[in-house]
Amino acid sequence: MLSIRPEPVDMCIVELSCDDTVIRAGMISMLRGSDSASDVITLKLSLIRNGIVLVPLASNSTISPASQNDADFAAFSKICQSKTINLHFSKQQFIGHDLLQLLIFAKALSSHRLHSPNFDYSRFNNGRGAQEKDWTVFEQPSNPPPYKHIIPSNSVLGKRPRNVASPSPSGSREGVSVPPYFHPSWSRTEVNTPTEVNTPTEVNTPTVVDSDKEDNAPPSYTTSSTCSPIRIRPTVFTREKTTQQKDRLKAQSAKRMLEDIPDHLVREILKAPRIQHLLATQQELERDNSLIFGQVADAEVEKIVERRMNRYLEEELKGAFKKLVQQRLDHLVEAQLPLAAQLFLDGAVNGHRDRFYEDCKMNEAGLHELADDGCTRLRATADECSTELEDMAQEKIDRFKDQAEEANNLIGEHLEHLKHWSRDLARVAPRKDAESRTIMRCKSV
Repeated sequence: MLSIRPEPVDMCIVELSCDDTVIRAGMISMLRGSDSASDVITLKLSLIRNGIVLVPLASNSTISPASQNDADFAAFSKICQSKTINLHFSKQQFIGHDLLQLLIFAKALSSHRLHSPNFDYSRFNNGRGAQEKDWTVFEQPSNPPPYKHIIPSNSVLGKRPRNVASPSPSGSREGVSVPPYFHPSWSRTEVNTPTEVNTPTEVNTPTVVDSDKEDNAPPSYTTSSTCSPIRIRPTVFTREKTTQQKDRLKAQSAKRMLEDIPDHLVREILKAPRIQHLLATQQELERDNSLIFGQVADAEVEKIVERRMNRYLEEELKGAFKKLVQQRLDHLVEAQLPLAAQLFLDGAVNGHRDRFYEDCKMNEAGLHELADDGCTRLRATADECSTELEDMAQEKIDRFKDQAEEANNLIGEHLEHLKHWSRDLARVAPRKDAESRTIMRCKSV
């Protein structure tokens, strides 16, 4: 398993519109629902260092494929060695705000605002555990593919003349001829020199690599080149013919001489038979002037028409350009502005949320301290109150006990009085009965 932490990520970019340079045509068919490169969204990861390879705990040595032709193993090994990884997604995978969440994730990953959590690898691999390694855990091929030309490490470099065949080590094979090397006209190694025209300076010199007798590999050739800086461009010199150069120099010297000669002498020189036919007569001048005036009138009309047409075309182009720019701006405002605003708001919300979380943590710690102080004070006050309540209750209990004893004494005295009264009543009651009986008899008589 390849694990890429947020810390080694240098840059994360989301390509919303891809072309054939981003994704190969053979990979498009692997994405479900994608028919062309425009249906693909690519997440580009640029890493500072390679990712972490998670392997089982039992594997202490290198890991090798089950078969030498395992293409998936070789591809995964190359991915683990790479520092630039492209993840391709189909646009049909993104529903709702999934694309916005991917853009927010890429921005947070590029701004290094994400941190990797602590993983417990003991639960990986069905509880058997895993350990962190790098890409060197994969077994590398011991026999690299053969090159076309093998240069031994103990070979001796030496120059040889051009167009000379190289002898074979065994002597039975035919020699290999090295053709002369010429730079093209646009080569950066072309050196401009005034002594040679259209002749590039050849800097590359083919050299032969002679192998030792023990090495049976055929000799190969290497070339050493010297490149000029990019800002230096080749200059192609042209050479005039000798007669043209002489005529041009004579004309320049004659012009300088005529400038110093008076006008009447110049007129006499121009009346010479050899150059008289070059001067125009008065009739020819008038005819030429009429033609020139007609041409000037036509040219003026053409200029006016051209000026009006140019002005009309400029106004039309300005209007079309303004309209196109307005449409593009409206499209950008409708399509990109909400996304940019959402990204800005999300960044601001995340920043304020982090600050609010820190403030909450600080306030929570202060509240915990206040609560602890309050609890301590309440406990001390409760202890004092409980002591006072116990004292007051004990005093009340003692008072109640004293009042109970007094009540018992009073009740005893009242009971004694009641007993005395009951005895007196018991004595008086029979007398009253006898008197009532006698009164009843008298009434009956």
